[in-house]
Amino acid sequence: MEFSHFVYSNNEYGEQFADVYDEWYEHLDDIDDVVRFVVDLADAQPVLELGVGTGRLAIPLARHVPITGVDNSPSMVARLLARPDVD
Repeated sequence: MEFSHFVYSNNEYGEQFADVYDEWYEHLDDIDDVVRFVVDLADAQPVLELGVGTGRLAIPLARHVPITGVDNSPSMVARLLARPDVD
């Protein structure tokens, strides 16, 4: 069985899916529950989100704790920075 079509370079995933990522994953988790969990876990300390993507978690999380996000996909970061709720 050949799986070569599932092999991505270090940033190809984000480049291929940035335009549909939010739509595809908007119902994956209850973001409010995840935010509460991370806020409790962080205990008022800054949070580092690796693979911040389009900010689906980072934006609501930033309302509660300082957050730094890192992503290697320029397309994902561009979508994050284009959001109207980003300062």
